[in-house]
Amino acid sequence: MNDQPVPDDLATTRDHLRRLNRLYAMLTRINRSIVRLDDPYELYDHVCRIAVEDGGFFFAWIGLVEPVGERVFTVARAGAPVDLERAPVSLADLPDNRCTAGTALREGRPCIVNDTATEPGLSVAWKSVLDEVGARAVAALPLALENRVIGVLVVAAAEADYFLSAEVHLLTEVAEDISFALQVMRREELRVAAESKIQFLAYYDAETGLPGRRLFAERLAAADEQAVLAVDLRRYHGILQALGQATGARLARTVANRLEALLPSAGV
Repeated sequence: MNDQPVPDDLATTRDHLRRLNRLYAMLTRINRSIVRLDDPYELYDHVCRIAVEDGGFFFAWIGLVEPVGERVFTVARAGAPVDLERAPVSLADLPDNRCTAGTALREGRPCIVNDTATEPGLSVAWKSVLDEVGARAVAALPLALENRVIGVLVVAAAEADYFLSAEVHLLTEVAEDISFALQVMRREELRVAAESKIQFLAYYDAETGLPGRRLFAERLAAADEQAVLAVDLRRYHGILQALGQATGARLARTVANRLEALLPSAGV
């Protein structure tokens, strides 16, 4: 039986390989979630949970930039209960705070701190909350949509010097895959919206929002022997010429609403 201690360099190499294997497993599982999910917020939750469970990170956090303003709000988190509300993230983070999530957002690049105890560019607020949960290394990776940085993924490790070049490369790939998934989701969202608009315009007038000729013909055919009321708006075209299309559209909607109010209720 060999009781000789393992040399430091060999032990370090083994630890590094174990970390990389965990990151590959994390990347694989996140990509499976990307294929399966079609809701971005569900994806954010999965990414944070997988980063902790498979990646072995101390905690994982995702924040998105507010639609109006520079502040960042939390959308998903997992692992140690780090209180990032006390270390608010903003696109306006000062340049001398070099390694924060705000810097990753502003500059669109990964920001790495491999020792929270000695990094001079880490803000006091970030150092305080990371020290409280025992995180010694942290990485912030930007998330993009339509060539614009919209959020950040932050992961932390309990040991210093965790993020070597290979680890950073894999984490960058994770962030890029998430960004690609967001782009695919956005394209699908736009496609559905365009199809809905086309469907709407096929049956409704774009100016008034009232049923158009096609829908009228279908409803008239479905009415069969039921009574049909025809209303002639006299001098309507004169109103259009004198007061414009917008006024004519408001007039048509007003008449339609009044006629609709005169209809008997479904329960009568």
